[in-house]
Amino acid sequence: WGVYASTSLGSVTGFMTIYGLAYWVEWKIIEKYQPRWISRIHIDQVENWFRKYGYGVILLNRFLSGARSVISLVAGLSKMKPAKVFLLSLISCAIWNGLLLYLGSMVGKNWDKIIEFLKIYNRIVLVAVILVVIIGILYFFIRNKSKISLRKE
Repeated sequence: WGVYASTSLGSVTGFMTIYGLAYWVEWKIIEKYQPRWISRIHIDQVENWFRKYGYGVILLNRFLSGARSVISLVAGLSKMKPAKVFLLSLISCAIWNGLLLYLGSMVGKNWDKIIEFLKIYNRIVLVAVILVVIIGILYFFIRNKSKISLRKE
């Protein structure tokens, strides 16, 4: 539970920090000193999402990899309601981190089964690679042999 709480609170803190900083600046500053990690295309895309889906974008922000920072930035610049943004980002982070921790736990509990599966998978891939190499070599020799015999005729 400690890991779950700390990861969720850390995620919300990061999101709300960018949101808070953006809330107090103007669009002109972002346009003038645009950070390298934010492109105008991303900002436009997130603005369109906000117009279309509203606060739902914040609820889904953790699941929109690559757009999280831009979402918090545009939410702040758009002066979205801080309490609502905080609550929705908390819910989003809680679901996301809970899902990751659950999946990690399932991997840990089933590690022996996963290793056995990977051993079988590796054998299958090895056999497939060997067959492809053998077929490739045979094809090369058969093709070259037919070219040689055509030249002799």
